[in-house]
Amino acid sequence: KLMDDRSIVLDTCCEYDDRTIYRFITEELFQCEIDDISIPGMVCHFIYEEYHPNHAYDLRGETERLVRNILERKWDPEFNIYSLADTVTIRRRAFKRSALSSLILDFQAGREFEIKKLDIVQVSFSMEKKMGKVNAHLEYSEISKHPDQILAGACEVSFIYDAPVWRVSRFRLPGI
Repeated sequence: KLMDDRSIVLDTCCEYDDRTIYRFITEELFQCEIDDISIPGMVCHFIYEEYHPNHAYDLRGETERLVRNILERKWDPEFNIYSLADTVTIRRRAFKRSALSSLILDFQAGREFEIKKLDIVQVSFSMEKKMGKVNAHLEYSEISKHPDQILAGACEVSFIYDAPVWRVSRFRLPGI
């Protein structure tokens, strides 16, 4: 009620227990000093994960985005290049991010894919080592050539933590 009366909103990307959120609001958020700008209809919006990152959530999201951007032909070299580390390894070969971006565009050229399944199996990370890894199971078809043939197998994406973001440093997708 206090936050609502002052047009302050807190959202979360993930589910947390009420005690955790209440403690955050009372012990951290209420300690933040903000400008008092009262404009009718305007709210001051906070996101819990901006204060307490959920690395597992971020790694899952980055993995899903990478796979979808490649297989749904949404790769944008000007934007997606920043999700990559300076050097990315694929099939034991290291590529500079710009070269990898060109390879992805070449791979996509004239092809259309359909993702049948992307199941995240395991997410692990070490903040001390600034490394993360996601293991998944991927199934997709190249509907432009072989719509009935399903490519399936292990999908593995490795990351380095370049605060405040995770960047892809290595990946393996079936058929790529």
